[in-house]
Amino acid sequence: MKESPMQPKLVHLSDYQPPAYLIPNVSLRFEIADKLAHVAAELSVCRQVSTPKGAELELVGEKIELVSVKLNGKVLSAGKDYTLSDDILRVRGLADKDLVSIETRFDPEANISGLGLYRSGKLLCTQMEAEGFRRVTYFADRPDVMSVYTTTIVADPVRYPVLLSNGNCLEQKVLPDGRQQVTFKDPYPKPCYLFALVAGNLEKLSKTMTTKSGRRVSLEIYCEPGNISRCTFLLDSLEKALLWDEKKYGLEYDLDSYKVVAANDFNFASMENKGLNISNASVVLANPECATDRDYDAIERVMAHEAFHNYTGNRVTLRDWFQITLKEGLTVFREQQFCGDQSSHAVERLVTVRSLREHQFPEDRGPNAHPIQPQSYIQIDNFYTTTIYDKGAEVIRMMETLVGEKLFNTAVREYLRRFDGQAVTTEHFVRTIEEVSGRDLKLFRRWYSQAGTPHVRISAKYDKATSRLNLEFRQHTAPTARQPEKLPLHIPIRFALLDQQGQAIPLQFAGETVPVGDERVVELCAESLNVTCLNVPERHVPSFLRNFSAPVVVEYQYTDQELAFLLSHDSDPVNRFEAGHHLGVRAMRRMLEEESAGRASSSPEIVNSAFRAVLTDERADAAFKALTIAPPSLLVFTQSYEQPDFTLAPLVRRRFVQSLVAANRGILEETYEMLAAKLHGPYKFAPLDVGLRSLKNTILSLLLVSPTADMLKRAIKQYRTAHNMTDVAGALGALCLTESSERDEVLKHFFDRWRHDPVVLTAGIAPQCASPYRDVLADIRCLERHPDIDMKNPDKIRAVYGAFTRNLGQFHVASGAGYEFIGEKVLEIDRFNQHCSGDLVTAFADYPRLDAARQARMRKVLEKIISQAGISKGVYEIVSNTLSVTK
Repeated sequence: MKESPMQPKLVHLSDYQPPAYLIPNVSLRFEIADKLAHVAAELSVCRQVSTPKGAELELVGEKIELVSVKLNGKVLSAGKDYTLSDDILRVRGLADKDLVSIETRFDPEANISGLGLYRSGKLLCTQMEAEGFRRVTYFADRPDVMSVYTTTIVADPVRYPVLLSNGNCLEQKVLPDGRQQVTFKDPYPKPCYLFALVAGNLEKLSKTMTTKSGRRVSLEIYCEPGNISRCTFLLDSLEKALLWDEKKYGLEYDLDSYKVVAANDFNFASMENKGLNISNASVVLANPECATDRDYDAIERVMAHEAFHNYTGNRVTLRDWFQITLKEGLTVFREQQFCGDQSSHAVERLVTVRSLREHQFPEDRGPNAHPIQPQSYIQIDNFYTTTIYDKGAEVIRMMETLVGEKLFNTAVREYLRRFDGQAVTTEHFVRTIEEVSGRDLKLFRRWYSQAGTPHVRISAKYDKATSRLNLEFRQHTAPTARQPEKLPLHIPIRFALLDQQGQAIPLQFAGETVPVGDERVVELCAESLNVTCLNVPERHVPSFLRNFSAPVVVEYQYTDQELAFLLSHDSDPVNRFEAGHHLGVRAMRRMLEEESAGRASSSPEIVNSAFRAVLTDERADAAFKALTIAPPSLLVFTQSYEQPDFTLAPLVRRRFVQSLVAANRGILEETYEMLAAKLHGPYKFAPLDVGLRSLKNTILSLLLVSPTADMLKRAIKQYRTAHNMTDVAGALGALCLTESSERDEVLKHFFDRWRHDPVVLTAGIAPQCASPYRDVLADIRCLERHPDIDMKNPDKIRAVYGAFTRNLGQFHVASGAGYEFIGEKVLEIDRFNQHCSGDLVTAFADYPRLDAARQARMRKVLEKIISQAGISKGVYEIVSNTLSVTK
């Protein structure tokens, strides 16, 4: 590897030290003018008992100008009373309690990083997590320093008529010079990463919610003019989430108001700033004309997630950034509970499992694999990952499985009561679960520190003479990057045995006098575990890992017939879905072997008939059918290989889908027509309607993989006559999978129709970049030149470049053109948005699994990136990790 011009420092969990000084109270005054923000910060500073008297106070700042420093009202002199070097302000002469006053200034309009205080469209807004507060003032920018904030904002009322910050509004007045001044106070201590400020011309939609104790809370949604009609669903979702949290966990909202602001330029989906959430407009604005079912679901999901953070993340926060999963894993779990209650727990679980397979499992085997509690990092922004969030939620779910729902809910309430107003660690949470439940989770803690996806190999031996079934469970976790040695984990495995009618058999283990239910959870705590089941009929089919009871890969030698049986008969919807997934991947692998040998191939009849059985199953709801008939993605297919063939795999998957459709075209077309007629009425975002639309559009996308002239006409008809964006986007996305004039026709119409709406326009961009046929890079370069597409906007970066990297056949083209293009974009974006460049560079994670020719081409690109002077710490960390892993 070429020598990098920089070698950033690693931060280690083991090096954690408590802060030398606490800052219990912070008073901030922001004076905002054209291209200038002047910040006056008053910090009440208290020396910790463990800190030696006279120790310097260290505060960090970045990309800001220091104007002055005062200690207890006295102006300090640079060099004598304080020093400033390498972005660290060191103040001398402190006693036990002092008032430190700091003035800074900077230009927020020149800040396009999406971090600190920056311009988003016509608004000024903030993003402080993880380390953005240092871009407004010098501070102890770490989560274990919790403060009560009083914030005053002064600005021109014409340009910035609405001024917002955390907490309750104390005062609003006009100053003698005509400027507007507003003061807020948040009475609850919080770390600085939860601070928020918004200034701009905003419209408001509000309602009053009454809490269980009778308090009246103002729920307020703010957006830029013209979008207020799209905020009603967001407002209702916020109220629904807050009331659910009261009922489920007894958690009552604690401020006088809950404010949400929709911003166009935002790196994340949303941010849980205490009492003032700032959200990406693309995931919170909706009406049927401009938002899909998926958008409505995202609003409900995102709003619940941020509302639940009020306690799991805000009231009880993190000691340090290594604990991110403490707030994110637990809050994702709570979000999943809420979403299941709103629609279907089965469908919610299927969506989660599919996401784990497509995103988290690949991350666990990639060059940047990490445990849910990392032990070191260079740039903490690189650890807002699906491992931290989604695997973290699975770890929480396993604890609920082990201790039971009732005790788990009691333990969560006790955890929040015990540590209210404190910055804590994952150990505090796990210990609370232990103390409330009486369970020993010593071995279970390894889930927090060990990376990788465990594989559980299950073998079965049946004794016909005694009707005994012996099951051996054996676990193994492959070495991961920077963690070659693995230890056994505590894995709960839920299973059942099904008879020939698909009914679960009562399960009696050896040593038991009677059966104990027809579904059992065994706990695999060592390398292996043997379980003997009594009175088992000869003809049975095991159903392992029901409801996906652990984030593991089960290895069991099912026959094709057994998988087809489970797909048709298992009462567990997750295992029905999983059976179809395994059957599809197995069929595609066999087809690839045939194609590699130069022989034609097609989907086998057992797969075709199993597909048909799901589609015609009158017991299954439409949402389940839509998820289950969708063939395994190319990503999932290629992940089944140690070294994928990125030339042949896309062709094989396409032929698999084509042959699957050819064998079922009649029933697919008939079902599509039936659903189109059934959904002719007004749009409703309701579970039944959402499921039916999902099934209809899934079928349309399947039929257009091998489009007939008639189906192209039907797709055009759906696009033209649709009365909701779900069906518009469904037709558009399906047509983008074709090489047809109809594709070009609807794309032109969509862009002409929505060119002045940046949120909706994004929906028409990603499908183009996912096309398997065209010269996608040529299409992308046209999009880059489009006058209505701002390629510095985070949503557009994700929609264009992110979508292209997920188009595996195009990204991994043998010439290496895809690698070179994305490498150029990483360096270009890194100059203005290091969060987005860090996200994009993870696309090279397949580097260790590539064939020699592709690996050489990708390595050349990666070495070019890491050799560039001035690349961000985040990009450096990801690229250096990637290059350090070899086959």
